[in-house]
Amino acid sequence: LSSCNLRCEWLKADGKTNLCDTAYSSHFPENEKRNISEVLEAMDHFKCKHVVITGGEPYLQPQLPALIEEIKKRDHFVTVETNGTIYMPTKADFISLSPKLASSCVKTSPHFNEHQKHRLNMGTLVEFIIKHDFQFKFVVNDPGDIKEIEGVQKYLEGFVDESFTDKIYLMPQAITKDELMKSSLEVADWAKTKSWNYTDRLHLRLWGPKRGV
Repeated sequence: LSSCNLRCEWLKADGKTNLCDTAYSSHFPENEKRNISEVLEAMDHFKCKHVVITGGEPYLQPQLPALIEEIKKRDHFVTVETNGTIYMPTKADFISLSPKLASSCVKTSPHFNEHQKHRLNMGTLVEFIIKHDFQFKFVVNDPGDIKEIEGVQKYLEGFVDESFTDKIYLMPQAITKDELMKSSLEVADWAKTKSWNYTDRLHLRLWGPKRGV
């Protein structure tokens, strides 16, 4: 789903920057409009029973609850990927939370101040984790991210009275296969030291930065 309320831009080791891997739905939203019936018709061409709604930021869309309700009528399992800054009740089966860390926007970005102001909404994250089955998928870019993730985990675990170490996944920041190859082992090692999970970008390994694969 197109449009996002954040503007991620990571600083790379060579001094250049990467926009998020779906810049066409955030920095440069395409805004192709479809009604719910058209979305369902397109979805019905696939035989999958697990539907993942991603963005951009899906919770910006006021019709998200209605879309999910119609998908559920088809007996599909629905996961929503979200940055966790906005909440509204839905019938989603699973929420994949991807809060954005301090490294997610370079200071030279014109969007830096607004991004930093809105990137982490602890109150909304609490609402998600007490009302839905969930996981956390953090896009990590440098070692400093690990300490911030630990802080988020410690704070939120106070609201569920149990550890969710097994629900935390680290994903390397990368938009090309070469970038992924350079950082994946290091990120996997960071995950191992904290007993977290590592999740890859398999589509990059197989197809590179192609869409619709």
